[in-house]
Amino acid sequence: MARIVKVKGAAVVLRTADKREGYFYRGAEIPADGFTDEGLKHAESLGLIEVVEVAEESGDAEVELPAGEPTESWTHKQIDYWASKQDPVITFEGRPTIPEKIAAIAAAKQS
Repeated sequence: MARIVKVKGAAVVLRTADKREGYFYRGAEIPADGFTDEGLKHAESLGLIEVVEVAEESGDAEVELPAGEPTESWTHKQIDYWASKQDPVITFEGRPTIPEKIAAIAAAKQS
């Protein structure tokens, strides 16, 4: 089982294990991996997020993509799938946040 974070408050700042901060907005669903358990528990106690267990998907099932290019309303899975279908393929270093992925896509398109 994997854990995901569902953002319930208007916005939340979550600290990663490597002391970076990610800013997420209401409605975002992000993998819980990489965030400190302490930070997740604190944000959950304030009602800003909900951490839920989800069954891990197997295989390379198609992902339903919204129209256009990725935006911050897209999930990590949607962005990753979209990036994998580009020519050349767009890859991400480490465990970037959704805004970092959007910035990486913009930079890749300029080069």
